[in-house]
Amino acid sequence: MESLAYLHLAESYAASADPEEEVLTDVELYFQELAWIKNHRGVLVLAACLAMVSLSSQNPAMGLKRGDRGSQVASLQQRLQAAGYFQQNPTGYFGAVTEAAVIQFQQANGLKVDGVVGSKTLAALGYGSGVSEFANVVNEEQPKVVSKRSLKKGDNSYRVMSLQRKLQAAGYFNAPISGFFDDATRTAVIQFQQAKGLTVDGLAGKQTLSALESHTDGFNTTPFLTSAPVTKISDNSPQPTPKPQIRIIQPAAKVSQRLQGRMQLVKTISSSKISPKSVVYSGDGLFFAQNMMYNHSITVYNRDYKLVKVIPDTVDLSKYGYAKKPGKYRGAPVEASFSHNGKYAWVSNYQMYGTGFNNPGNDKCSPSQKTDNSFLYRIDTDTLNIEQVIQVGSVPKFVAASPDEQLILVSNWCSWDLSVVDANQNQEIKRIKLGAYPRGIAINSTSETAYVAVMGSSDIAEVNLRDFR
Repeated sequence: MESLAYLHLAESYAASADPEEEVLTDVELYFQELAWIKNHRGVLVLAACLAMVSLSSQNPAMGLKRGDRGSQVASLQQRLQAAGYFQQNPTGYFGAVTEAAVIQFQQANGLKVDGVVGSKTLAALGYGSGVSEFANVVNEEQPKVVSKRSLKKGDNSYRVMSLQRKLQAAGYFNAPISGFFDDATRTAVIQFQQAKGLTVDGLAGKQTLSALESHTDGFNTTPFLTSAPVTKISDNSPQPTPKPQIRIIQPAAKVSQRLQGRMQLVKTISSSKISPKSVVYSGDGLFFAQNMMYNHSITVYNRDYKLVKVIPDTVDLSKYGYAKKPGKYRGAPVEASFSHNGKYAWVSNYQMYGTGFNNPGNDKCSPSQKTDNSFLYRIDTDTLNIEQVIQVGSVPKFVAASPDEQLILVSNWCSWDLSVVDANQNQEIKRIKLGAYPRGIAINSTSETAYVAVMGSSDIAEVNLRDFR
């Protein structure tokens, strides 16, 4: 799993290797093309064609759709939010949640329901004449032009991710690392500028970025990449010939004085009431231990090693929309993942106990056995109560929350697939076949790609979270 996390960092590094690189809006790209034409009169036709191609990539006349990103999408999300159909902060990315909001809006307003934002949908959202006014509104909403080195509100790039990480390391940014320069990022930049006596404008320009570099000097999180063959662990079964892959070498980071030298045991928590299969940290002072079927509970501890609460895994499924399963059922908490804002814990249950659950899975199983499906719990970290229960596949193991807080992924050991759960609708929206015994999951920072270890093979499955392929 650690190697998958490093792989993601490597992707981030490759995308941000050029310090002058920036994500340009369609308008900025268009005027750069015009400047190029002015200096190269002999290739006027080619340059004009390139400009037209760049403009068409998100031309609202063609309809905004899933997979698009940019200021036009952010403006659309703001309108949907104001209309009560989009419950998240605008990200500038047209993903599954935005598409669902568009569909709901279209259904409510008697429009063609296709999830694509065309002229009629734009007009219904209050853009007047539709496409033309939409383009004008977006242009008016564009922030003022700044130098190429400056990052500003509305930007969406790996450079913004790097900025957010540095602000987080400096103690000014507590939101998820999204790569989108939103209000929380701008507030953090302003606070940092105020603290360092810099010009307070909310822009991450040369002086601000240099000050951040100095402030976080020694805490380098950028990986170095080298090409090297990955050695496989051999067993009695034949193994394929290793192929050259990317190996990530993590640079040494500055270590605090108290961690230098040998690590030592600080505290052991021991009790007959716990049998932890996994322990996960919330990022906000809470530790969840999942105690499987042996104790049917989740135990919650704080930073002082004190027990905060024992959460029983007993639920009444009929209260969560499963009318055919009234009464009390017990789970078997196995793994957990926290939302990136620490608000929720998502806990998988190895199996369920109660009427109707007569064919549980085990460590050696296959879809042909048709073992029982199980359930995912959502726990509010403020109340420490189970508040949502979502059916997933058979013997769910690993759980991962996407950085944009939109999706929860669950690997199902016995049904050999991946459950995709909409974090806002609290229901499974897709089941993706992977192969024998899927387990560990890593999601990249843009929430567009997931990597799943398929333990019954020599594969790592790559899943596109935009179209679930």
